[in-house]
Amino acid sequence: MKLLEAMAMGIPAVSTSLGCEGLDVRHNMHLLVADTAEAFADAVVRLLHDPSLRNMLATQALAAVHAEHGWDRIGGTLLELYASLANHPVRRQQTVRSAVA
Repeated sequence: MKLLEAMAMGIPAVSTSLGCEGLDVRHNMHLLVADTAEAFADAVVRLLHDPSLRNMLATQALAAVHAEHGWDRIGGTLLELYASLANHPVRRQQTVRSAVA
């Protein structure tokens, strides 16, 4: 969630491959990906020294978040989930009591 939050705030990000796993993001397009401490530090320094890269990554990341995770996209899915749950009776777990005293 931290990565999505940063992207949604327009903050350029550096992540490990594991940190962005499952997200539809690409290295050098939405963020910088670095898997070693040295590569991570280099990526952060690269962002600090390259304002055009910062702006491009922030813009692309923000657009990706809105496209994939914005309310327009997830709101409909959430409403469908609520509707499907409302159409099914709630199953209450029955308590089983032991007959042994």
